[in-house]
Amino acid sequence: MKYYFVLISLPIILSNGYVITLKNLTHIHCVNDNPDSAVYVLPIERKTNSLKDVDLKTWENEWIRKNATNLPLGPLTDKRWEDLPFPDATRLKYTSALDSSFSFSVFSSTSWTARLLMSNDFSPMDYKGVGDVNKWSHYSIVLSKNSTYIYKNSNIEYWEREFKARYLTLESSEKILWRPHFYDFLWSNSTSEKPSVLEIGQKETTCLLLYTSLCPECFLEVRVNNGDSFRIIQNELKKNSVQFWQTHKIYIDPAKRVRVSVNKKAFNQNVDGYWAMDIKLCEGHTEFSNFDTITNTICYELNNNFKSSFNLDAIRHKPGILVIGDNIKNNIYCWDVLGKKFPKCEKHKICAESNQCYCSWGFEGENCTDRCASGRRGMSCQERILPYGTQISTGWKASVPASVIILIFLIHTVKLL
Repeated sequence: MKYYFVLISLPIILSNGYVITLKNLTHIHCVNDNPDSAVYVLPIERKTNSLKDVDLKTWENEWIRKNATNLPLGPLTDKRWEDLPFPDATRLKYTSALDSSFSFSVFSSTSWTARLLMSNDFSPMDYKGVGDVNKWSHYSIVLSKNSTYIYKNSNIEYWEREFKARYLTLESSEKILWRPHFYDFLWSNSTSEKPSVLEIGQKETTCLLLYTSLCPECFLEVRVNNGDSFRIIQNELKKNSVQFWQTHKIYIDPAKRVRVSVNKKAFNQNVDGYWAMDIKLCEGHTEFSNFDTITNTICYELNNNFKSSFNLDAIRHKPGILVIGDNIKNNIYCWDVLGKKFPKCEKHKICAESNQCYCSWGFEGENCTDRCASGRRGMSCQERILPYGTQISTGWKASVPASVIILIFLIHTVKLL
């Protein structure tokens, strides 16, 4: 009897839930292990808490405080985006002088128009923008030499040569949600005479976020009193003189006083360079509250070009863990977000995808406040406990992968031929 083996290539479908949603009757917590992206919820709401600024007043001798409109910067999509101004939905009518750039975010597919004018020009540059459905789109209008560029999500959408705009008007015929990118940061055009030092007392914070934008010949030398030292160079170089931000995460011991020193250096000492930097304290989550209804409200990631280590099956078998890091110290647990009273996210729904929500371990009911009935356990009480410790799953996928079952079936079929 001959045996034929068939090699089958089966696609592996991964979860698209990069942000984990925890919610009770009044609050929503967005848990995200991507330090380079902000989060938001649908329906759109303002967040409750904000990332804390780090006091950098002692750096004034080495750095200058700049505004985002003073330099040709691209759109902001990291955690700082959550703290930007958030006007109410209204018909857009905004006019301003242009210095170097102007960035803003627009939600949903409402159309809008940008009209750009030179100081003595009667032929305006008009651009009609349309965002994406149920998503934030990010735009930057950037002046470079004698040209004007319009970027959408860091890609050039439109440009006009020999046209250096001085005035901008944004308009829409319908109500629109938008966020102008007004924020400050530290900037310098010279190497360090001495290191800039930051000291942080004992806190619950476990990391710092360093946001940097550097010239190609520039770098930062960073030293932490825990023994870590590293060099920051610009991975994403400027395009058409537009500068982009990149994020660096420094893990710290919350039980110790932290001391971080930063040195501005250049590979070529004769370079006319620039160093831009901002620093934030980490938070493991973003909180939204005061909802009229939170039934269908889910967290989303602003910059989803990131693959999380999140795995729903791992959460199911490791109650209390939300995000599994490469190092066990980087894991995020329920108590990191909700406090020590909620080691397993008690009385909260856990949503791993936009259409998958389960009550936390040991709870069920519409509001996830009812404890499991006798003989039941697990998330949403979907696991039935049988005698002698045996258990079967009534709501979860079988533990044997579908691909293995199909392969066994096909081999068995070939054998019968």
